Amino acid sequence: MIYPENFESKIGFDQVRTRVKNYCETSMGIDLVDQISMYTDKSGIVILLAEVYEYIQILETEKSFSLEAGEDISKALSRGQIEGSFLEIQDFLIIRNNLKTIKLLQIFFSKAKPELYQNLKALIKDISVYPFIQDRLDAILNKHGSIRD
Repeated sequence: MIYPENFESKIGFDQVRTRVKNYCETSMGIDLVDQISMYTDKSGIVILLAEVYEYIQILETEKSFSLEAGEDISKALSRGQIEGSFLEIQDFLIIRNNLKTIKLLQIFFSKAKPELYQNLKALIKDISVYPFIQDRLDAILNKHGSIRD
């Protein structure tokens, strides 16, 4: 805990947080920025800076890299946990798009040279994607998000 409570606003960290929120493309990003607090752990700061550096390198050098902003699926998944409830088509579209984005990231990092992007690779190494879910969604929904005949 940092003392005093208003330390972040006294040094202007709240203004930095507001500026970072303006760059967020999704509500998930904004929520993550709201949760950010000042780091005091040097090793954690070094890892975060390395991740940012690697991402900048990707944006500057990798022409094939394309990242679509993922949408928040937590509400859809919460609805799916309630017995007797069902997901809407829009929920399935969000899930399908997020699965596609994760799969594309995994493919991108698997094709990258082993010495490149090690910190970013570490972020996704434990994410498991079950291809049958996306395959089944693709079989039911067309590319426009409508249910197939």
